[in-house]
Amino acid sequence: MGGAPASRPAVLAGALATILAGGLTLAGCGGGTPELWSVNEEQVAATLDYDDALRTWTRSAEAYEAFESRVFVTATFISPAFAAAKARFEAERLGMGRDAARAHRAEAVARAGTETLLFVALSTNDPYWNDLDRAEGSLRVRLRLADGTNLAPTSVEQLDSDEEADVRPFFPYLDPLYEGYWVRFPVPQDRDALRLRIAGAPAVVDLVWEAP
Repeated sequence: MGGAPASRPAVLAGALATILAGGLTLAGCGGGTPELWSVNEEQVAATLDYDDALRTWTRSAEAYEAFESRVFVTATFISPAFAAAKARFEAERLGMGRDAARAHRAEAVARAGTETLLFVALSTNDPYWNDLDRAEGSLRVRLRLADGTNLAPTSVEQLDSDEEADVRPFFPYLDPLYEGYWVRFPVPQDRDALRLRIAGAPAVVDLVWEAP
């Protein structure tokens, strides 16, 4: 578990401000996102621009207590539409040929429709809280279902420094104060919204993606 404690307000500088300006919907505010888990070719084709897709499918939230910063989180939902844009961006960076790029995109879109995958960047006032990958950690990540129950992830993978360097071109809001995680859930029965909660003794934050 690495990373320094967050020692400044959650105003993400540089890349995050550029990426999220104007397009970000904060937790609880809703947003005009496409259908969440559907593999709709028209929607997929309309979101192939990576920067647009990143703005559309990223949410951010923060928590304070007695004016003290506690938790800052930014997360991207890897929806089928986002997966298509990311696969195209990856293919361009890797110099894939047309057929290989098309196959890479098709595989990414199909896989995204069968799971709930999120990339989560988390910064905490105390670095010991930044342990989402531990079953009994200070903070736990859950999906909040429509009936008020919580769904536990099927896996939480914390990235090491080399892995963070590899994903930073795709998620530039992952700055040195943040730890990166891949978080997987099954696809919930309630598909009109995705409600992610990170909660524990230090703080509670919610991020919401809503279907139009």
